[in-house]
Amino acid sequence: MSGSKPNEKWMSDITYIKVERGFVYLAVIMDLLSRKIVGWLLDATMTNQLIIDAIEMAGASCKVEPGLILHSDRGVRYRPGEHPALLLDKGIRPSMSCKGKCWDNAVME
Repeated sequence: MSGSKPNEKWMSDITYIKVERGFVYLAVIMDLLSRKIVGWLLDATMTNQLIIDAIEMAGASCKVEPGLILHSDRGVRYRPGEHPALLLDKGIRPSMSCKGKCWDNAVME
């Protein structure tokens, strides 16, 4: 998967960061062509809202044209829920790694 122009394909993932009193969770949206971080959110809990807010930030900072692809792994927070409806409302097409193919999301890993 590669992009030929900015805001054609975005990648997304969540990671955790150890802090003094446990962990915080970071959701990141990256433009595949420029490798620029276009949306992110850091929170003490890993919820679907974490992803939704990162997508909203990306949409507010970049021009979203219909057909934009947002790719992620098959993590629990990316499975069907609230964010697929948000993507469709914005004209963004969801894409997920194939089952058992962790390298499909290697750019974000």
